Amino acid sequence: MPNLNAIIILMLYSILHIASAMAGNGKPQELVFGYEDIENPPHYLGTGQTIQQGTPGLVVELLQHVGKRLGTPVKFERMPWKRGLLNLQKNRLNGLFNASYKKKRTTFAQYPLRYDGGPDASRALMVQRYMLYIKRGKQKFNWNGNVLDFHSPLKKVGIKTGYSIATDLQKLGATVEEATNSEKNISKLIVERLIAYADLENMVDHYLARNPEKAQQVEKVEPPLRTKPYYLIFSQEFYRRYPDFAENFWDEIARFKQTDEYRSLQEKYLTTGSTQ
Repeated sequence: MPNLNAIIILMLYSILHIASAMAGNGKPQELVFGYEDIENPPHYLGTGQTIQQGTPGLVVELLQHVGKRLGTPVKFERMPWKRGLLNLQKNRLNGLFNASYKKKRTTFAQYPLRYDGGPDASRALMVQRYMLYIKRGKQKFNWNGNVLDFHSPLKKVGIKTGYSIATDLQKLGATVEEATNSEKNISKLIVERLIAYADLENMVDHYLARNPEKAQQVEKVEPPLRTKPYYLIFSQEFYRRYPDFAENFWDEIARFKQTDEYRSLQEKYLTTGSTQ
């Protein structure tokens, strides 16, 4: 006669295996994605918690389209970047964008990966350049794309709070000072509290285009500080529950970016300002 305990264990194992398979092959009823509350044209427009109707941004519409293709609606929440990372870590968000790859984030965030375990740039949302900005005529360092050679005891470079470029700058010998937005960083740069300001090119250029009196006092340094792919990242908890869905979502991002529909969205945002 079969051992009763063995039968019970086998039944429990079968139930858990089926539940795991169902979770992996299932899909959520809704997705909650977080993103930054300052604008990054054309990827997301407007500031604060409001999501602009009609022109929320290229990446926002991209993710909406992917959600529709997979039959799962996407809800968006805006917040400061550092809080977004914390909310993803606490599983208050299913996903967060736009995130560059940082190994320390993989303890709580899942990136799309290649077979060798590295981040899969073919499934990124976009590629962006980090640039150094200085007060016009006040370049106190040399930058050749690899080495940051300071000519001054002041080595303080401004960044936005929580941005990944901090690690890169510290490795180059800079002292990093954080502020919440471009306005604060540019103001500190102009009064020479910073030797430079490092940020995403499209965000700073957009701010300067809207503030010509400050743009006259600032210049951009070539070459780029860093060029990085940016991703939609899922929480580790979400990925454990829906691994197949998450992989399909990243695959669909890559597929949709090759369509005429996506190219039409790109054309739409070529002529779209930050407000309507």
